[in-house]
Amino acid sequence: MEPTILIVDDEQDLPDMITDFFEDETSFNVRSVNSAEKGLELLPELRPDICMVDIRLPGMDGNTFILQAITQLPDCKFIIHTGSSEYTIPPELREKGITPKSILFKPVIGLHLYLDKIKELLAG
Repeated sequence: MEPTILIVDDEQDLPDMITDFFEDETSFNVRSVNSAEKGLELLPELRPDICMVDIRLPGMDGNTFILQAITQLPDCKFIIHTGSSEYTIPPELREKGITPKSILFKPVIGLHLYLDKIKELLAG
């Protein structure tokens, strides 16, 4: 079964580009939402293998989304994609296994970098 990817980002252009790229290059099941709250609502039904999460979101931020998502889906992997070059992983996410390998800083030059990161995380 092909991996399911959930993209949580309030800027619609990037999720649309990633979704189009993955549809052309892979057989991944990709869904996107524009808020952490909507992402949490989808988790039980979608059961994503990987969540790509922006940190700056309206309402609940990406860090809080990841903490709550881990409690629902402990085997889910996370890619943090942020435009903040000063972002550091908070201690509570480090305790849950989130490492600097999980971060992609925007703008990402080349959508294949997202695919490479997904393959890396799925490989273990």
